[in-house]
Amino acid sequence: MKQALTVLWQTIVMVIVAWAGFLVGMFVPALRVSRVVGHTAISVRTYDFDWLIAVLLVYLLFLAVGAATKRLRETAITATSAVVIAIAMLVLFTQIGVKDTSLIG
Repeated sequence: MKQALTVLWQTIVMVIVAWAGFLVGMFVPALRVSRVVGHTAISVRTYDFDWLIAVLLVYLLFLAVGAATKRLRETAITATSAVVIAIAMLVLFTQIGVKDTSLIG
C-alpha cells in the first residue's frame, strides 16, 4: 500500500512538473526545445519537448534522493512506474506539447 501511494504522489508531482515545464517553455522561448512535425502552406505544427525534459529531470531527482537515502531499488521501482504512468497519461489524454501556428495574418 505504501508503494502504491508513493507511485500516486510521484505521478501527481510529475504531471504538475510537466505542465510547469510546458508553461516555462511557452513563456521563455530561449528554453524551448521543439521539432517541426508538419508543415503546410498555411500552418506549421510543432511539438515541444520542454515538459518531457522537466519530467525526466524530476525522475532523476527522485533517483538521486533514493540513492542518498540508500533506498535506490525501492525508489527506482516506484519512480519508474510513476514516470511511465505520467508520460503515458499526458501523451494519450492531452495535447501537451502540440502547437499549431498559422502563417496567415
